[in-house]
Amino acid sequence: MLDFRGARFGFAAAPSAATSAAGFFVARLAGAFLTGSGAVSAGVAGADGFFAPAAALVAVLRGRWSGVLLVAVAVRLILDPQDNPYYIGSAVMAAVVFDLLGTRWLVPWATLATAVALWQPFVEDYPNRLTLTTGVAHWWYAHPTGVGWIHLGWALLVLLLVFAAPAHQPTEVRRGHRSAPTGA
Repeated sequence: MLDFRGARFGFAAAPSAATSAAGFFVARLAGAFLTGSGAVSAGVAGADGFFAPAAALVAVLRGRWSGVLLVAVAVRLILDPQDNPYYIGSAVMAAVVFDLLGTRWLVPWATLATAVALWQPFVEDYPNRLTLTTGVAHWWYAHPTGVGWIHLGWALLVLLLVFAAPAHQPTEVRRGHRSAPTGA
């Protein structure tokens, strides 16, 4: 079975090309880590294997358990040299967990913002995507650096939200009455 990085088959050691739609590229980290051919070294491409768990640990130590998954996905999105469409599923699920357990918002703002910021269009004929698409989908394909800025902005906002916002304290329920939250 193929694991997350494909290490069993040697894929993790192969450099991958950085795209301008990736947060890694937009953050200009690419200038320091790209080889002459524009490929990312295997050590940097796998850096999220250290930084994502480290950021998740910081979230736990700050008492932000509900944001652990969201922080891990955000760090992964920042450090990945390619913008992969499969991130939206895990990011939206992590945002749902954060909204349900970590906020008191009546509207799931983190989930909605995640779905909008990480949305990606789909076309069957990818080489002709600029001639086949219109509207927002065309803009998305025509401006990969702008998309990278949106994704990087989302990831940084998520990190700020989880690390800097006050922790949500659950309310106590006694005899059918909700009491005021403690410590908020």
